Amino acid sequence: MPKIMVKGRDSHGGIEENIKQMCCDMSPAFIKGVIENFPGAELTFDKFHIMKVVSEAADQVRREEQKEHPRTDQISLCMA
Repeated sequence: MPKIMVKGRDSHGGIEENIKQMCCDMSPAFIKGVIENFPGAELTFDKFHIMKVVSEAADQVRREEQKEHPRTDQISLCMA
């Protein structure tokens, strides 16, 4: 069990069942560790990593659209 998980467990009386929620990044290693060591805990991903994945996906779609529909003219946006 990773040191950070041992610390969390120990801060809750050393009993894995006492830990009801875990928050971590989206690393497969952390996810696996939580599932294996804290089966009763609800897993929540932190906002930073969720937004990073969403932003990367939106950027990938933008790049693909640009390749399929290149524009030679410049677009200007005006907000009224």
